[in-house]
Amino acid sequence: MKTPVLILVRVSTNRQDFNHQLTDLKKYCEQMNYNVVHTIKSVVTGNTTNRKRLDLQELLEVAKTKSFDKVIITEISRLGRRPSEIRSILDQLHALKISVVFRQLGVESLDQDGNEGLISRLIVAIHSEIASNERELLSQRVKSGLAHARSKGKQIGRPVNTGLTDKELLKKYKKLVLDISNGLSLRKCEKIHGITRTTIIKVKRAYESNAA
Repeated sequence: MKTPVLILVRVSTNRQDFNHQLTDLKKYCEQMNYNVVHTIKSVVTGNTTNRKRLDLQELLEVAKTKSFDKVIITEISRLGRRPSEIRSILDQLHALKISVVFRQLGVESLDQDGNEGLISRLIVAIHSEIASNERELLSQRVKSGLAHARSKGKQIGRPVNTGLTDKELLKKYKKLVLDISNGLSLRKCEKIHGITRTTIIKVKRAYESNAA
């Protein structure tokens, strides 16, 4: 019997593509005789805290259904850039007996008995620190680049008012809002409307906020 798994892929900008990560992880799952029952794809910058990451909120929500045994990701930074946040996600998944497979490291967070071994814990801790340091270095480079651009009089960031407010979201996705109000699950809404789970969660939050 194939082991049910969830694939989590993340890119930092809209200019990046999920497909390379997704293709690699799907091939890996085939080789390991895993059955991919869920896939979560998101665009999240490295500076975003885990509390604001809808993809991780979705992961933990789906994990409670216990419909999969493992989470397959390319590397540790996909779970966050801060060691404490990465540890928190792992602890919540481990409490549900869900293991995390770090594809590039060839490491799994839990052993066959559902326990976290000392070696895997140390590897995760070390690479969490490395991911954190990489984020800090990147942040410093970005700040330096922005300061240089400003000194040249260049516009920084996206144009004003290109984001959508709650009311604009509700107006844009009227049919989705109707299905949400009727109690349809996230998965059904995703299939019916062909919209990413992350967007559906945003719309649901906007609806619940305005309905309160």
